[in-house]
Amino acid sequence: MKFNWEYLRDRKITAETVKQLGEMLTVLGMKAYRRYNVSPVIDRLYRELNLDINRSYREGYTFSDAYDIVQEIICFLCEHMGRDLDNLIEVGGGDTRLKKEWITIGHKCFRIVAQMVYKRRTGIERAVDIDECLDLAMCEELEQGAGCPVVDKTIESMGLTEIQERVLLYLMDGNTHAEIAGFMGVCRGAICVYLKDIRRKYVRSVLGIAIDRKCNVLAVLTNYYINNYNS
Repeated sequence: MKFNWEYLRDRKITAETVKQLGEMLTVLGMKAYRRYNVSPVIDRLYRELNLDINRSYREGYTFSDAYDIVQEIICFLCEHMGRDLDNLIEVGGGDTRLKKEWITIGHKCFRIVAQMVYKRRTGIERAVDIDECLDLAMCEELEQGAGCPVVDKTIESMGLTEIQERVLLYLMDGNTHAEIAGFMGVCRGAICVYLKDIRRKYVRSVLGIAIDRKCNVLAVLTNYYINNYNS
């Protein structure tokens, strides 16, 4: 299966093409993700995805977890039936707290692939039980559609610039530094600078510790939490 974005960009989304387009976009997105993120988990997902696509027509074939990403892309494409992959859509805004922007349908598919691969990679490598990460009160707020007011209030109190808030929200959505840089059209070094400033504002506004730009913010955070944990 040899194709690229130039081959796909003017393809129309129809009932007949949506499955193939979903598979192609997922393969392209995962292939690009693998190029900049070396991990045995990603390699396994990529191999399983190609096996699923090549064997999907076999009767009784059991798909791997990697094909869940394809199904997610297909569901998204179904929302834009009849349009071309290079048509623009508006993303962000609303409850996402991200700034509104216009990107192509294909670009949005690649973002979905990157986010899902990242979450699967970190989920497998860290093996963290979600029940250990969320307290009961937060779960109840989310189930009632109340959002997460504690997080919102914390971000608001930090006094972030529009760009810093956008970087933080991309990071909270599970994107890597390289992905955020690609979304914003800047280099990875710029993202690191933004994140350092965000951490500094967090330390100042939330923890009440005043530090300058030359200070090692991560060291300050580490010492703070170690001292509070021991006490």
